[in-house]
Amino acid sequence: MLGYFNMAEDDENLIDEHRWLRTGDLLYYDEDGFYYVVDRVKDLIKVNGVQVSPSELVSLVEFCKSHEFDFDEDVILTHPSVREAAVIGIDHPESGQVPKAFIVLQDGVDEEAAVLSIRALVNEKLAPVKQLRGGVEVCTELPKTSSGKVKRSELRKRFASR
Repeated sequence: MLGYFNMAEDDENLIDEHRWLRTGDLLYYDEDGFYYVVDRVKDLIKVNGVQVSPSELVSLVEFCKSHEFDFDEDVILTHPSVREAAVIGIDHPESGQVPKAFIVLQDGVDEEAAVLSIRALVNEKLAPVKQLRGGVEVCTELPKTSSGKVKRSELRKRFASR
């Protein structure tokens, strides 16, 4: 294998000393020998030395589209309809990075209630290092590749340009 097209700087780390191809994918295998791709290594968020997968946070947000949650004795927050969600890591002075969510809501959803609901849900269900300390931002659309995958690199650029 020659390497990446027009990316010589990435070629030197492409194959390790044991001839393993470093794809940049994070995966695991089960007891039957099946491999599962979980995320991209470069997309992991490092919070206080702990690696957090953006996909895990997005999965939780998407799971809650059709569920009700009782976060308080007197109040039942229903999660509004979420069309799309993506999470990136943003720089933080004490933690290194913290997760920030970008959410696209269905038409007619109360934005303020949605943000409060998402934050409450994540705070209840996930460890403190996985909570959305970088905030929740509502967008009209998420940048995507031609194959439909969210371009997290574009979200990072968008956030950094502010």
